Amino acid sequence: MKILVFLFVFSVTASSQILFLSGGADYRFSSASGLDKFAERYNTTRANILTKKMEAPGTFNGWFLNLSGGISKLSFDIGYSQHSGKMKSETDPLLTTGGGTGRNIDLTMNNFWFGTGFNIAVTERFILIFPNFEADILSMSFKTTTNTDSKEGDFGTIANAGISMKIIIGIIPGLAISVQPSYNFSLLDSEFKPIYERTNTPYDPDTFDTKGSFSGFHLRIGAALYFM
Repeated sequence: MKILVFLFVFSVTASSQILFLSGGADYRFSSASGLDKFAERYNTTRANILTKKMEAPGTFNGWFLNLSGGISKLSFDIGYSQHSGKMKSETDPLLTTGGGTGRNIDLTMNNFWFGTGFNIAVTERFILIFPNFEADILSMSFKTTTNTDSKEGDFGTIANAGISMKIIIGIIPGLAISVQPSYNFSLLDSEFKPIYERTNTPYDPDTFDTKGSFSGFHLRIGAALYFM
């Protein structure tokens, strides 16, 4: 089979009867104002005992699976990804009850998305899809752990949208490399109150807003297989 046909299949420009499945590494370089505000409040209320301040994670690492199809010049895709991130603080055990040495917060994010894009360049070994529009439904949970305690919680649903560019590079018939950089942004601010409650971080509900955004750059790099 010619490489041109192979790439044409991957870009899903010609036939709705052909699908491709891709998967690989997924990285989010996030700006989460909700977590930033929590970290700042956490540090402020524990300033006299902290030896290492809490910081919001700048990167969430994970994996993705993506199924795509299309009609004519439009491509369509649906996918799932999972990411993890970590927040950590350290304390002086001589100044804490029970000799606590710090707190770990493990974050887990599940993401379902669907998108559509336009195929603007097709060569024998290269496909460019731009712009590609994406709608994401995120759910984020966390587990906070100290020397003496462990609690879990979640932030509910986080709605994101994004714009991206897909690059498909053919290797051999039936196999390609896919690269998709994007920028994702919050449609609405999300509620981060549960993490304050699970970590016993005080705030004044009349003056302090626990809501925040979850945005940032996103990069998926993987391999793709096509099926006829």
